Amino acid sequence: MKRSIILFVLLSLLTLSYSQENLLLNPTLDGSNAHWIPSMLPDSVPPGFAQEWCADCGVGGSGGLHINVLHAGAGFFGFMSLVDTVVVGEKYVFSTDVKFNALQQPVVTMAFINESYELLGAGDIFPLLGHSEWLRIQGQGKAPEGAAAMLFVFGSDGTGEAWLDNCYLGTGDTSYREITVNYDSDAGRIRNLSGTNRGPINPRSWLDLTDEFEEMNIPIVRTHDWYGPGDRHDIFPDWDADPNDPASYDFSETDIYVTAIVDAGAEVFFRLGESWEDDPVFNVPPPDNAVWANVCKHTVMHYNDGWAEGFYYDIRYWEIWNEPDIDWFWDAPYEEYYEMYIAVAETLKAYDPTLIVGGPAMAGPPNGMFLNGMLSAIDSAGAPLEFFSWHRYDNGSAFNYVLLNRWLKQWLDEFSFYETELILNEWNLAAALEMDFELANSPYNAAVATGVLMLMQNEDISQVMRYRTDGWVFGLWDDSSYPTYPGLGYLLMARLYDCPVRLEVADFESTSCAVLAGKSEDGDRMAVLVSDWNSSRNGYELHINELPSTVEYAWRLIAIDDSTRLEIIDSGSSSEENLVLEMDMRSPAVHLVTLEGINTGIEESEILPEKLSVRTYPNPFNSTCRIRVEGVKMVSGSKHKPMLEIFDVTGRSVKKFSLDGGNNEVIWDAGSQGSGVYFIRIVGIHSEIREKVLLLK
Repeated sequence: MKRSIILFVLLSLLTLSYSQENLLLNPTLDGSNAHWIPSMLPDSVPPGFAQEWCADCGVGGSGGLHINVLHAGAGFFGFMSLVDTVVVGEKYVFSTDVKFNALQQPVVTMAFINESYELLGAGDIFPLLGHSEWLRIQGQGKAPEGAAAMLFVFGSDGTGEAWLDNCYLGTGDTSYREITVNYDSDAGRIRNLSGTNRGPINPRSWLDLTDEFEEMNIPIVRTHDWYGPGDRHDIFPDWDADPNDPASYDFSETDIYVTAIVDAGAEVFFRLGESWEDDPVFNVPPPDNAVWANVCKHTVMHYNDGWAEGFYYDIRYWEIWNEPDIDWFWDAPYEEYYEMYIAVAETLKAYDPTLIVGGPAMAGPPNGMFLNGMLSAIDSAGAPLEFFSWHRYDNGSAFNYVLLNRWLKQWLDEFSFYETELILNEWNLAAALEMDFELANSPYNAAVATGVLMLMQNEDISQVMRYRTDGWVFGLWDDSSYPTYPGLGYLLMARLYDCPVRLEVADFESTSCAVLAGKSEDGDRMAVLVSDWNSSRNGYELHINELPSTVEYAWRLIAIDDSTRLEIIDSGSSSEENLVLEMDMRSPAVHLVTLEGINTGIEESEILPEKLSVRTYPNPFNSTCRIRVEGVKMVSGSKHKPMLEIFDVTGRSVKKFSLDGGNNEVIWDAGSQGSGVYFIRIVGIHSEIREKVLLLK
């Protein structure tokens, strides 16, 4: 985009009028390129570039644009249409039907420019990566301060073809969307994709998140970035030692953290290699591939076959290195990684053919050069590649993860790796890498996090593992074991996993919102999860059809948004066979609608109060105080009681009380605590609240 700014002067000569429906002129590209202009480097159209404005290459066989770039040195090319009226602070929506073939890094987005035609920012950016079928995408952007115009943009680097039709740029549809779920259906199983990196205990943290892991239903944990435990230099510190001698190894620290994963009921995904280092010392290529392969084999032997006073954990997944496509983890030619991978993979499979061996934990697609080289080398060697792992940090749409996974699947298929599993085992908002704490711990991240887990249910992917479990800007929990916004989203996903029979959601397609519904094995409970990370809708009308109509059942709405942190905001009961609920919802937000007692019915007392309240008296106090909690919500299927917990200002937990359903009163004797402000936190899986109390001695 920045390379094309000089072309904005040409675009400013266009005088466009607009309607409320679509601010673009010629949005369907019917037989003309009017109001569209090419944007490309070099300044003139490169040799081999061709464009076709045709009447039969679009969606439905009419209209549309076909572009063909043959010249290998074409560089960036694209087409833009400008809207010269924009309101600062307003949200705008862009959408289009699009497909690409063999292009490098094709994107569709919108951009904002100032009066000097300087780029101020962009909306959602969709990395389409050779998506060869027609796809309808929709994104948003908010006009920043100084914006004077906006552009609909699509483009790419390199050679290939593109098709575009039915473009839109304007204010979004604010009407309530319709969501229809059929209770009497069976669309398969909802997969638990809530894996993570690190935890439940970590060497740089005092947290023990074992109970929280169980509550969040974490299925698998990758052993990456423990910064010592699990790393090669900690397990096998001396390259000159004998890799066959147990005395050459120190598994003591790693044993603690791997055992903690097993004790939490999660599966271990073992990364063979090193953690992140700012200035790599250990995170360098092994000096001898044969020695390293032998070390990896003996690590397997320790954890799966009891070698060196080890264990019998039957760890299935073994990942060879982390992010060898970037210098921080591999400061050598790619070819040396390919050779190392082949040596380790063949050694592990020769030792135990039942292991699932793969890699490379690629830092961030697209990296076609690395990917092509790796797949070619493994294919030529006949080596195993039983899973392909990849990473992504993206502030854009949750749908981008779907696009990237499909692109990787195309690459694998081209090399006949049809059975290779795809695994996303590092992902988060790019805001986390950028130390943007506000965006990383926001309702937007909750909506994207749940959106990715929901969308991936339909994709060819076997595991998803978020980075990461604990603390800092990345975590599902903060340093006080309090769930962050994305952690709250994972708690709602855990409640959905309690209803694993997937239900049909009729005719719902969106790149800015996701819906997933399920019911319990006995059919007595049901849940519908709605995640809207970036649409313009004001809410939805939920239709749940074909319910048993013989008994009265309870329904509840639990929400995460700008003003609500995992609270029940609406509830009621019904005996209707076809239930209709109209809910206000403005992105970014996550809603979970639950139904209970569908077959067995409910008592009136089971219709829960609308609000959780806490009263503390006296406040301030000098030794003991009474804390009264009203409206505690007991959650069906939860393994833990709601909890009242008291923290000091450093985040240290000083007292815990278990709560029962309904109203509770506890007495806190703070005689051993010092004067100051203390924080009371009440957490039930569907509600949480914080209060302050002042101790004066």
